[in-house]
Amino acid sequence: MAAGASKDAPLHSEWRIHFHVPVFLKTMGDLETTQPDLETVLDLVKHRADSPCLEVETYTWDVLPPEYRTAEMSEAIARELAWTRKRLEA
Repeated sequence: MAAGASKDAPLHSEWRIHFHVPVFLKTMGDLETTQPDLETVLDLVKHRADSPCLEVETYTWDVLPPEYRTAEMSEAIARELAWTRKRLEA
């Protein structure tokens, strides 16, 4: 159980869980991703004078549920990079 969490916490309360998911997904089933937060950060990054260093993490690919691994890893990475580039160019 996470620090500060209670087994008696109401089920309707907001939960935040750290899990790496494709950046181009707003939802995964009934769960929402943090894509809106990422879009906000990328909007800030694109206005910086220095060049940011961004990374794509691939080590979590194999633990995604099968329904989210419908493409080869290289295709999924390319989609992540394309989504990020488009967001930075917007």
